[in-house]
Amino acid sequence: MIILVSYPLSLDGTSSADNTSSSLTNEQERENDCSSSSEIPHIGNKCSSSSVEHQKFCEKSLPIKSDCKRLEMPYAEERATKWQFCEESFQNIRDGKIHKVMHTDERPFKCQYCDKSFTQKGNCRRHEMIHTGERPFKCQFCEKSFIQKVKCKIHERTHTGERPFQCQYCEKSFIQKEKCKIHERTHTGERPFKCRFCEKSFVRKSDRKIHEMTHTGERPFKCHFCDKTFIMKGHCKVHEMIHTGERVIKCQFCEKSFITKRDCRIHEMTHTDEKPFQCQFCEKSFKKETDCRIHRITHIVERPFKCQFCEKSFVTKGQCDIHEMAHTGERPFHCQFCEKSFTTKRNCKIHEMIHTGERPFKCQFCQKSFNQKGNHTRHEMIHKGERPFKCQYCEKSFIQKVKCKIHEMTHTGERYSVL
Repeated sequence: MIILVSYPLSLDGTSSADNTSSSLTNEQERENDCSSSSEIPHIGNKCSSSSVEHQKFCEKSLPIKSDCKRLEMPYAEERATKWQFCEESFQNIRDGKIHKVMHTDERPFKCQYCDKSFTQKGNCRRHEMIHTGERPFKCQFCEKSFIQKVKCKIHERTHTGERPFQCQYCEKSFIQKEKCKIHERTHTGERPFKCRFCEKSFVRKSDRKIHEMTHTGERPFKCHFCDKTFIMKGHCKVHEMIHTGERVIKCQFCEKSFITKRDCRIHEMTHTDEKPFQCQFCEKSFKKETDCRIHRITHIVERPFKCQFCEKSFVTKGQCDIHEMAHTGERPFHCQFCEKSFTTKRNCKIHEMIHTGERPFKCQFCQKSFNQKGNHTRHEMIHKGERPFKCQYCEKSFIQKVKCKIHEMTHTGERYSVL
């Protein structure tokens, strides 16, 4: 059994465990006397401030001695509540009990509508509101309502333009204190959340949690329609839309809709001809960040990873390894249904879909479906008449970039090489 022992400390470091019950009673009487006297507010032992001065300093009103003493607790050199079996210590019993759950997995507060349980009553209550549809906090500027008061207040700042949290290193300001704190770490380089399994550290606690799942293999979010699992809920939800055909993000210029906001944004650039990603070395700009990044490689002189079989060199080791397999014939990824093998895991997975019949990408214009998103996208371009890749020497345009590049070689006389 795990036991939480609380030893309230006085501000001089001595334990109140040595006090007698009579002295404790006397102390309570003195507190009652102090609270009844509004003329002489209690003076804090640690900071020598009256209750009024405390209110000026930290917006806390302290009518009795016990309240002031609780406020002084964070200033004490030692914390009051200590674990018997781990190194953590806490300022009060409540925080210690919440921490205890990490060791015991105790979740005493159970939802009355589903199987979920919680460590804190407040969290359970808020969760149950999801079932009941109760959203008691209403925005004073629009129709939105919220389960939590703090969420409502943050939302209302989007109407008022209030951004009360100012970065201390630059001019940026934020709606939420936590967002400001995370931003400031980009200035300080602070990465306080360290992975338990490796040397990596992170700016945000949520990023660390996601990263640690790559070590543990935990993938808590399972698709309702197939056996796939995901680390992040958002990724699972996007994947499930492939099964349902749901496309919630609508283009503001045409009737098309998309699964993700990113895909919609890229599509909308076909209407505006916007190319927001500019190469830092030349005048070229691109619609996609990945295309810009690939293009920048052409400017980089240093290509440190050299093929041991030919003269080619590469920016990354992964690119070099895959290229060398074309020389060695190595194909480390084996199909689980037949004798075929592949140089990359992705190609192997795509091939296995031929055996399973899985074709998750469905055309929105006809009955065709595809096992690769790229093939699906190119097929829909036939319906739309989109040909985004234009020859730089003539008027021809193409659906595929590689087809455009091969065509341009008829102008330059260059010979296309697979390796």
